[in-house]
Amino acid sequence: MALAYLKAVRVEFQDEMEKYDEFLNVMKEFKARRIDTGGLVERVKVLLKGHTNLILGFNTFLPKGYEISTNVDDDERENYDEFLKVMRDFKALGIDNEMEQIVQLLSRL
Repeated sequence: MALAYLKAVRVEFQDEMEKYDEFLNVMKEFKARRIDTGGLVERVKVLLKGHTNLILGFNTFLPKGYEISTNVDDDERENYDEFLKVMRDFKALGIDNEMEQIVQLLSRL
């Protein structure tokens, strides 16, 4: 699930690679414990502003109470539901949905 999400972020920001790179840097800072979960959420919220599907996807990795709120219309909800289906398919293949996996993947970069 984490790999699929990172790929979705990369694809979304393929024309703005500096945003993708900043996303990776924020995740690395979180792994290094230079920022806490609240700091992570605040920085990711700014980076993903206007990208509702990415925000909703990111929320699946966050502990309860830290979710980033969005105003989702029916079309966005349908896209998000489709995104969740893909993420569940990856989970069924044995890919866990923990935030730590994203951080571990990023540490290999």
